[in-house]
Amino acid sequence: MSLPALHRDNLSGDIPDAFCQAMRNAGIEPPAEIIANGTLHRFTVTGDKPGSKNGWYVLHADHPAAGAFGCWKRGISETWSGAACHQTMTPAEKIAYTAKMEAIRRQQDEERDRVQAECRAWCSNAWAKARDADNQNPYLKGKGVNAYGLKSFNDTLLIPVQDADGTIHGLQFISPEDSKKFKTGTNKTGHFFKIGKSKDKTVLICEGYATGASIHQATGHSVVIAFDAGNLKPVAEGIRAKCPGYKIIICADDDQGTEGNPGLTKATEAARSVGGKLAVPVFQDRSTRGTDFNDLHQAEGLEAVRSCLEAATQPDQARTSPQLKVVTIHELLQTNLPERESLLHPIILTQSISMIHSWRGLGKTHVGLGIAYAVSSGGKFLKWEVPEPRGVLYIDGEMPASALQKRLAEIVEASDTEPAPDYFRIITPDLQESGAMPDLSTPEGQTAVDAMLTPQTALIIVDNISCLCRTGRENEAESWVSVQGWALRQRAAGRSIIFIHHSGKSGEQRGASKREDILDLVLKLKRPVDYEQSQGARFEVVVEKGRHLLGPDAESFEAQLSTNAAGLQQWLFRDLAQATYSRVIALAGDGLTQKEIADELGINKSNVCRHWKRAKQAGLIPDQEFRKGKVARCAC
Repeated sequence: MSLPALHRDNLSGDIPDAFCQAMRNAGIEPPAEIIANGTLHRFTVTGDKPGSKNGWYVLHADHPAAGAFGCWKRGISETWSGAACHQTMTPAEKIAYTAKMEAIRRQQDEERDRVQAECRAWCSNAWAKARDADNQNPYLKGKGVNAYGLKSFNDTLLIPVQDADGTIHGLQFISPEDSKKFKTGTNKTGHFFKIGKSKDKTVLICEGYATGASIHQATGHSVVIAFDAGNLKPVAEGIRAKCPGYKIIICADDDQGTEGNPGLTKATEAARSVGGKLAVPVFQDRSTRGTDFNDLHQAEGLEAVRSCLEAATQPDQARTSPQLKVVTIHELLQTNLPERESLLHPIILTQSISMIHSWRGLGKTHVGLGIAYAVSSGGKFLKWEVPEPRGVLYIDGEMPASALQKRLAEIVEASDTEPAPDYFRIITPDLQESGAMPDLSTPEGQTAVDAMLTPQTALIIVDNISCLCRTGRENEAESWVSVQGWALRQRAAGRSIIFIHHSGKSGEQRGASKREDILDLVLKLKRPVDYEQSQGARFEVVVEKGRHLLGPDAESFEAQLSTNAAGLQQWLFRDLAQATYSRVIALAGDGLTQKEIADELGINKSNVCRHWKRAKQAGLIPDQEFRKGKVARCAC
């Protein structure tokens, strides 16, 4: 695609090229001709109606270069500078640059005011001419709600965007197919649409019309429509300023399938800013993909909506004080519950809570990353296999991003499988703007992580407890209560958790033993007695607790990270009994007695005797072996 022609011949080619590329990067195709005279110019954006001129730009191309561009219809407004020029500016040039940017901002403000004034006039006229909407409107019928003060043009609904005095600042258009658009120039910030009159000095605020109508039909309270999540806080603050004694409830959209969960995040911010309460839709049927109170209305009825709204709490409590539900034994037995499946067969099930612990430097993170990659890609790890790929969120609390990158690259290179897009997601400190990681001991930290979960997320790996559960003391049982509640909520939502933790001096998991109460599985990584530093990640995998494991599935084994002939990493493993058998033979060959071998390996003497007899029958331990001046004999 050729670049637009410049109106001035003496400009550096880099400036117009960079300016036009910035426009394209923002989603606006530049006009055919750029006039770089420092004046705001309007143009028709590709795809818009001819003559609409929703796009605009300003460009000072003489040194130091500065400009701005945008599109009122698309809500785009960006400034631009010639970065290469800016780095070498003299003091005089910096003054000139600042003056140019100030002039651009004034033109932006004037253009915005002009567009918004045109919008107000057009929308007021259109609203006056439109007919009243009725409950038979296709969109309203599909949503199961009534028309409260709406108008329509054919089957398209018109919803006014108003201020407290009733002035119309724009219109939202909703088609029967649920397409929502605003008139170009609509100023939403702090403006709203209101349903009903306040009773008991209570106001409920939500995002969309259908959601607000469902809430009003369920409660009879006044409901204010803010139109989107980002406008919840400005609207709430405006209402608080006008009605300081009112009870305000922010009704969130729970956008669990959207990164960052903007509905819940912005609603929480709004509730906090005005000292209001937060209500979140809770669906009894977990398979429901609903996000808002209209979805809940359609799925479970107005009583379910009313119950959730009556259970509204302070925002920091909204996720930790759920409404209790009691069932009879007959109801429980008749409830259709999903069967638990294997995430990593046979060791980890769906809806399970597990822990992996070991001393520092033994290989916990190697194991955590290996499990995460296998589950997300449908591969294998150690003795375990993945029946089908599932989404994984890996929360790394301490590794440098470069080290994490290197380990994952080695795993990918050696693997025959690869995760689908969005199936292996990672939160790590170095990539956070502040460098701070969430504290899962706090509601804020839990909410931050919850916002990162997607519908595909089946497994959350927390690496490790010390870094990511920081509030309270490690050896106090009460410090674990909040984390435990969060883990149980994840399990109730169908997810599994693996906590990675340090072992204490005794070899047991560090801190309060209360942690083990809710755990389905506890794996301890233990250093073999004959371990040498040069062997790297080599350890025994011991099942300390496994509610669902029986027989061979619960047996311990030894694992070691190695490289194959092609230089790719590979995991070698063998049963612990076989490893002990080999060590008994080797130590017997060194001339140690059974008692000395038992002391060396830290196992029972009868265990040594059993391996000794087996090796002797195989001819691997002669009756007498003279080594180092000792005679190794069977004491049996």
